[in-house]
Amino acid sequence: MEDLSSDPRRRRDVDKLLSRPGNLVGQDFEPSPTLREGIGDIVRVLVVGAGGLGCELLKDLALSGFKNIDVIDMDTIEIQWSGWNTYKSN
Repeated sequence: MEDLSSDPRRRRDVDKLLSRPGNLVGQDFEPSPTLREGIGDIVRVLVVGAGGLGCELLKDLALSGFKNIDVIDMDTIEIQWSGWNTYKSN
């Protein structure tokens, strides 16, 4: 498997999120390269639901470098429906 850590496309969505104007940052806010690279260690993400959309979101978060991901899913996995899930184990 190839190493994606140096691929600039990996951080594309994180860069969009960091560059959005908001009420907590000034208009001239520019995220530092240290923040961009370290955000996966700093931020803790909670994903509620790991079904069809949630499992794709979890995959994307992990590939984007986020390391602190909590998942809440109260559903049970039934074998006949597990074929389309990316977290399926054999």
